[in-house]
Amino acid sequence: MKSHPLNQLVKTLSKYDSADLLATIVGLQLMPENANHSVRLEVLAHVVASIKNKGFGSKNCISLKELEKICNSDSSTLASFYPL
Repeated sequence: MKSHPLNQLVKTLSKYDSADLLATIVGLQLMPENANHSVRLEVLAHVVASIKNKGFGSKNCISLKELEKICNSDSSTLASFYPL
């Protein structure tokens, strides 16, 4: 059975603190200049929320540069959505 395309993104993001990631994504969604990236941010929030081992407060926080790099990587499924 073929793996879902977002599984690699789940694997990549699972090393970061889920609460911090969700807070960062929510903050990005609230910024008017990100309105045309809402689909990508919604997908990203869904991916983070689906991480089984949440790691609230027990893992590293992601930097905005790292998050942008992950989202805009050619190998990321999110790259098929609008760029950040």
